[in-house]
Amino acid sequence: MQGETGVITITAAFIGLAGVIIGALLKLFSDELKVFLTGKSKGSRDFLGQWKCAWAYVDGGNASKELLDVVEIKKAAGDKIFATGTNVNGVYEMAGSIKNNDIILFSYSAEKLFNSLGGVVILVANKRRTKMQGHWHEYVDDGTFVGGTTTWEKCQ
Repeated sequence: MQGETGVITITAAFIGLAGVIIGALLKLFSDELKVFLTGKSKGSRDFLGQWKCAWAYVDGGNASKELLDVVEIKKAAGDKIFATGTNVNGVYEMAGSIKNNDIILFSYSAEKLFNSLGGVVILVANKRRTKMQGHWHEYVDDGTFVGGTTTWEKCQ
């Protein structure tokens, strides 16, 4: 009797430990599992790669100014997306989400950019995922907001 009780206790402990490990793994990979089980990642990899971007000022004091840069989308998994942009003012990191398979919402930290403290971008992709257009706004170090329109074209 005593030996059976010990075996049951050890078995129960192992089952509990397995449950904790499985729970931790599910939490760690929850985004990827959600994408896998729901199929919502359809085409998010199409966004990966380099994009030529034109940023036209509409709001703020630079209405005739346009800035060109290159954004490399490095990771697109499920509804999450990450990129790095480069222009004459520096390098900046972007993170965001993909909505409805063709709308991208980015925020960026501009700690390394001249005059900018960060901003947001809203883009809509064409069906082939080769072009995107949208709007951007950022907060600059003089305490004002600037923004405008943006067009992105995927590099071949």
